[in-house]
Amino acid sequence: MKTPFRVLVIDDDTSWLKVMQLMLQKRGNVEITTATTLEEAVRLIGEKNFDYALTDVELIGESRRLENGLELISAIEQADLHIPVIAVTGKGDEQSAIDALRRGATSYVSKINIRVHLGEALDAVEHSIFRKQKQEVLKTHLEHCEFRYRLPSDTSVVPSLIEELKASLIRGSQIDRRTRGRILIAVEEAVLNSIIHGNLEISSDIRNDSLDDYYALIAERSRSTEYGDRHVQIEFKITGSRFEAELIDEGPGFDFTAVADPREEENLSIPSGRGLLLIREFMDMCVFSDGGRRLSLCKMTSPDASRMKRSPSEAVHS
Repeated sequence: MKTPFRVLVIDDDTSWLKVMQLMLQKRGNVEITTATTLEEAVRLIGEKNFDYALTDVELIGESRRLENGLELISAIEQADLHIPVIAVTGKGDEQSAIDALRRGATSYVSKINIRVHLGEALDAVEHSIFRKQKQEVLKTHLEHCEFRYRLPSDTSVVPSLIEELKASLIRGSQIDRRTRGRILIAVEEAVLNSIIHGNLEISSDIRNDSLDDYYALIAERSRSTEYGDRHVQIEFKITGSRFEAELIDEGPGFDFTAVADPREEENLSIPSGRGLLLIREFMDMCVFSDGGRRLSLCKMTSPDASRMKRSPSEAVHS
């Protein structure tokens, strides 16, 4: 027997709540929880695991004030959950439907046509959930995923790289949100360091003196032939238990041990060194080689994997 879909239904009108319950029950294979206020619905998503939700877009709150049922989508996002939401709009209220889709609703049905269209919307959502469940099972069998980039010395491409890596980490492995966030922060700092301090040869001392001069020099050198034609070779590897990254820039290298430790009291007001501190703290292995031009990173992602963290001195190779 299939596991029933866990559904949250929200409507302040108990008559409509009953209609949606009955329609869901006729489909079978569902476990229904109901709520009549947004506050109650938000509390429930924090307590139970739901597969999807149906919510009226206009709710009367406990204080008798009108509330937007789509605030449920914001609450779901803040909780880092992935619960599709079907918006239920008033009779012929197409603007509410458009607003719901823009807000992030998976689909919508109007109450005037609910008996005709709700089944179609539920079919689409349940099919998507079933496909996602299959993908989650597939993730547990991942052995190896690898991809490479050759990035120009242009910091504007870094956000797109991080978004692509984020999607790959979500798609390709069962990494928890906190670990994924730390990987993304560390990689972003590493790539920026390779471009700015490696290829463009810009010292952090300039940033300490003037942020405007610092960013102006980055823009200037990115456009120049001498510095801007250099690239950063990047390789990512994702397996079921670890994430690895290797970055190679084309600059002259640098002395990692000479970077001021931002944790020391005398360096608290100096912005330099923060990036390397984040990399060292968030990754389990951080190894510089080839005179500082090559950086190798590793993060164990399996909950049962043994820790690999090294001290800063052990993580530096000349």
